[in-house]
Amino acid sequence: MSLTNRRKDFLKVILDEYQRTKTPVHYVTVAERLGISKWTAYDVMKQLEEKGFLEAEYQVSDERTPGRSVILFVPTKKSKQVFKNEENHIQIKQWPEVRQNLLNRYYAYKKYKSKEIIENTLKEMAFIELPFLFSAYTVALFTLHLLSFEIKNFNYIREVVSVAPTPETGLIFFTGAVLGVLLKTSSGDNTHLKDFINRFQHYLKEISYHEKKILADFLKETLNSNLEIAAGE
Repeated sequence: MSLTNRRKDFLKVILDEYQRTKTPVHYVTVAERLGISKWTAYDVMKQLEEKGFLEAEYQVSDERTPGRSVILFVPTKKSKQVFKNEENHIQIKQWPEVRQNLLNRYYAYKKYKSKEIIENTLKEMAFIELPFLFSAYTVALFTLHLLSFEIKNFNYIREVVSVAPTPETGLIFFTGAVLGVLLKTSSGDNTHLKDFINRFQHYLKEISYHEKKILADFLKETLNSNLEIAAGE
């Protein structure tokens, strides 16, 4: 079902109320939020139920109608997917600009070895909530750390990533391997990197195969670039 903007407005209100209260939503509440009649809200929500975007629940007694059974609605996974798909589209649309931004940091760090580049990247990541963009920043952050590795460690990581059977496998190995080397060679506190990896691995389960492929290709691009630079030094 292709939802109209009006029905999307209904779903947004219902999802917002459900997330805020953690309880099923009454059609009167939606009517009040949207400034429409309760009967209009009821009709539209029943239509959304028929299409699988909502589930109806009946509860006995409530302050609106004491002693009577009332109908309430709960958003389904299908309703959440509507906005997730739109969110993913926005993230992919932003990718060319984000990719160039991250590559610029990579080459700047390679040239100047400025810790400020890593620190600024970490600060930005703390405010990124979109799964694909956060994952892209995670890959970029770990490639920055990779630039400080000995060539033998770099070559090992690059070779394993290049033969990974799936994009997700390569991405998970890469972040895990870089963290492992950092824990062995660095005396600093890398707790934040462990937290980022946990979040990164969680997001990898949410994003699409296409998005994972984009991230894997970006990783290979930076690894090959690093190899070319290292060979020329």
